[in-house]
Parts: sequence; structure tokens; C-alpha cells
Amino acid sequence: MTNKPSPLVSVLIPAYNCSDTVEQAVNSVLNQSYSHIEIVIVNDCSVDDTATKLSELEAKNEKVSVYKNEQNLGYLRTFNKLLSLASGEYITFLDSDDWIAATKIEKQVKFLSANHEYGFCGTGYSRTDSKGRVYQEVILPEGNDEIQASLNDKIEVCFCGSSVMVKRDVIECIGGYNEYFLGCPAEDYDWIRRMANKYKGYNLPETLYFYRFSEHSLTRNVQYDIKAQSAAEIAKLFDEQRRKYGQDALSNPSYLTELESFIKLKQDERDKFPHKLVKSKVINSAIQGELGRTSKHLLELFKMSPANAFVTMGVAITVLLIPNDVLLRVKVKLGKKFRGRAGRVRRKP
Repeated sequence: MTNKPSPLVSVLIPAYNCSDTVEQAVNSVLNQSYSHIEIVIVNDCSVDDTATKLSELEAKNEKVSVYKNEQNLGYLRTFNKLLSLASGEYITFLDSDDWIAATKIEKQVKFLSANHEYGFCGTGYSRTDSKGRVYQEVILPEGNDEIQASLNDKIEVCFCGSSVMVKRDVIECIGGYNEYFLGCPAEDYDWIRRMANKYKGYNLPETLYFYRFSEHSLTRNVQYDIKAQSAAEIAKLFDEQRRKYGQDALSNPSYLTELESFIKLKQDERDKFPHKLVKSKVINSAIQGELGRTSKHLLELFKMSPANAFVTMGVAITVLLIPNDVLLRVKVKLGKKFRGRAGRVRRKP
């Protein structure tokens, strides 16, 4: 009697300007205890030495396949392209500046192979600073009932998106990221919610994914478009519509009125407090070390609300003086939530 061959796992890596970190990411996959893998990488028109690094990695190992976009497609479309290139029975992901524990893939394959009723499986994760030093561990809601309750209750999704392993038939049913969220920071929220509408999900209660936080983790591009600003809430609205009607506003135009009413409500809220957007611009510019832009936005804020401007100026000065790695640790100690990563926290000293 012959043993059933181990299922192939596709590890998908979008790459953009990651020459300093991509080798560590790829090596963490090559060093897995589970060996039947392929690594598929798409270079999204990087302008640093990423292409050279990827060529070297591909030449050294037959498990690595590198593709290049003809033009910069951005994260959403690059993610979808990666899905189309995957051959594995199981599919998982890795950001090019992160890395994974040596047993991650083995443990996820073991769970999904033994639990056929589950469609996808994530893990807990560790936050690290830009140098890779762990300063916080997060264990996410574990069982499907706990996950469903969290998705119903919270705007955030209780998964570390790149840690998730998905069965191929789930991808074939659900598809990839929805282009409605192009340019919006919630394409992964919508994708996970769509999977959870039809399949059971699980999070292994171990920190098997290492999520590198840097300057870009402290700040995001300030969104001017109200749809982009409210993207996570829109993803939850679509989820609620599917649970209630079996369809959402994107698949059935008769539900568009609810979406339009929601967006109008969010626009009215922003118009009522316009200084909040300018405050975000000030802090983001300060984190990025852009003194000129910080001053410009502060002047704009002083014209709108002097009281808010004085408080924000104090915060901006502090941010400009403190190194970003220190700011990351301060943010954690103050109990600030990072987007989409809610869970039980174990802090590192």
C-alpha cells in the first residue's frame, strides 16, 4: 500500500522595493519542515535592487519562480495575478518584508487535511521592529464560532491576512480580491469576510508569522476619497448584506441604495469635522520626517481650529524627535489597535 503524496503548497509573495528583506522572506519558506512547496513571486516593477535579488534566488532554487509585471499594478492586482499562477492544493501568502516560523506550513497543512469542513486557516503572529526584533505576540480568535462572533461584532477582521492558508477549491469559489476596493485599504477584509460567509475558518493559537512593522506601519496614505476612508466599514456592510439577503450591493444592484446611504452618512460626518483629516495629514507627515509638509498642514489646521492645532503641534514635534522603532513600541504600550489584527496580546519586554 503506497502512501498518499503530500499536497503541494503554493506560497505567494508580492514584491515591491524589498531588496533588503526579500531574501529572508524566501529563505524562511525554503527552510520549512514541510518540503512539498512552490514559491511564486511577482515583482511589481520595483525600482531598487529587488529584481537582482529575485533573479539570484530563482537561480539557486528550483522551487522559486519569479514573474514581473509589465507595469506597476499595485497590491490588489498583483495579489490576484499571484492566485492565477498558483498550482498548489493549498495556497498561502507571505509579504516580502516578513518571514514565517519553520513549522508554519506543516501545521496548517496538518490541520486542513484533518478537518475537511474547514476552508482556511490562519495563525497568530509576532510584531517586530524594522530590525526584526520581536516586541509583541498576538493570538487571534481560534475556533469558527469565536471567529464568526468577532466578524459580526467588529469592523476589523480577526486574521493576520498573509498568514492564512486556503484550500484551492475555496479560491475557485470565492475568487481573489474585489476590484471595487482598488485603491482602498480593505481588500483583504472583504476577501476574508467573503470566505467566512461560506466556509469555516480557524486560527492556530501559535505565533507562526513574523510581521515586520516599520515607518509604513505607523502611518498610511491619508485618504481623501470617502469610500477609501470608510473601506473597512463598507466591507462589513457587504458582509451584513450577504448574511441577510444572500447577496451584496456589488452582486445585486437592488441593494445599492443601502451602500449609497452609508457613504452619504460618512461624507456628512467628515464634512462636519473637516479638521480631523488635516490632523491626520500633520501626524503622517511628521512620522515620515517631512518637516516642510508637517508645517504646511499645521498652518492649515491653525486656520481651521487653533485649539486642535496647538495639541497636534505638540504631538508632531514629539513624533519628529522620536525614532520610529521607539514610536512603534509606545503605540503598543498605549494599547492602540493595529488595523485588522485584534487578539489576545502577549507583550515582549
